[in-house]
Amino acid sequence: MRTEEVLWELALARPVSLFRTLSEESLLAVFDEKGFFLSQEAQQIYKQICSLPHVYTARFGTENAYYFGISNQFGGRWKRSHAYHPRGLACEILGTKRYDDQDHRRWVREWFQCLEPSHRGSYYEIPMKEKVVISFFVPQPRASRAELRGIESLLINMARRRGLIVLNERD
Repeated sequence: MRTEEVLWELALARPVSLFRTLSEESLLAVFDEKGFFLSQEAQQIYKQICSLPHVYTARFGTENAYYFGISNQFGGRWKRSHAYHPRGLACEILGTKRYDDQDHRRWVREWFQCLEPSHRGSYYEIPMKEKVVISFFVPQPRASRAELRGIESLLINMARRRGLIVLNERD
């Protein structure tokens, strides 16, 4: 098997639901002003690898609308605080995005059915078009930032060559 194909398989291995929902079969993702909540499965996995250099691939369960990302920072990129994905997505939907926040508009347009969440007490809920999953891949031996960027770039290019929807901004 070619190196690219192996990398693709590793980057998409063991997907779990990304967002906490109202129930197991629900497509209603829940969040508050601090951000989206990770599903219990995603949270358990992420606790183990968040501070290791890693690649993550968020996408629909049907293998479309991909976002490829990397992290080599302590605590990773999936925190519920400013400048991280769960918060950035919530701010995009609630219209509270700051000038220095990452742009998550494409994620919101692709993954969610509407841009108007329902307010339910202390949280919001928003319908997903379908289940959004995430896979985490920790390269061994430990990868440098440059190596992670190379992996991310290769995955993005592979997805585009396959005609898939890629949510990463074009370089």
